[in-house]
Amino acid sequence: PVPIPRNTSLEHIRVEMLNIGAEYVWLDVLCLRQKLEESDGRFERSEEKRKEEWKLDIPTIGSIFDNPDAYIITYFNGLGLPFRDMPADPADRFYWFNRVWTLQETPMFAIIGGLGGMSRRFDISGFTATLAPPGVSAEFFSMLCMTRAMFYDFNKLLRTITTRAHANAVDQVACL
Repeated sequence: PVPIPRNTSLEHIRVEMLNIGAEYVWLDVLCLRQKLEESDGRFERSEEKRKEEWKLDIPTIGSIFDNPDAYIITYFNGLGLPFRDMPADPADRFYWFNRVWTLQETPMFAIIGGLGGMSRRFDISGFTATLAPPGVSAEFFSMLCMTRAMFYDFNKLLRTITTRAHANAVDQVACL
C-alpha cells in the first residue's frame, strides 16, 4: 500500500513528471520501507531489515537532495496534489514546513510540484527569494529559501529540528 492522497493517482503523477520532462523518477513514498501497522499479517515488516536498508537509504537521499544536477520535484500539499501557498491549517503537523524530514529534503534547486504547466526549476541555494515563480507568493518562496539556508547555520538548524514534527525521535537524528 502507498499513502497517496485520495484526489490523485500514480498515473496523474506520472503524467505530470512526463510533462515536466523527467526521464527518471524516484518517489520516496515508494522507495523507503515504512513501519506499517500490522492488521491481518499482509503488511508484516521486518524491523531489522528496515533499519539495515535505512543505513544506506538515508545518506543516499541526502546526496540526491544536495546534487546540483538533480531535478527535485516537491509537492508541498501532498503527493500529486495541486500547489497551494498555505494549507487550510498552517499549524498542521503534516504541513511541509512543520515536518523534520523536510529539512533534509530541501534541495539546492527546486521544482514545485502541482503547478501544472508552470513548473520549472528554481535555484533556492542563494538564500534570498529574488523572484517567486508564477503561482507562488514571495512569502512562500522566501520561506523555502530560508529553509535551505539553515543548512549553513548549525545552531539554527538544531533549534529548528527540535520544533519540527516527527513520527519517531530518531527522525531528528537522521535529519541532522
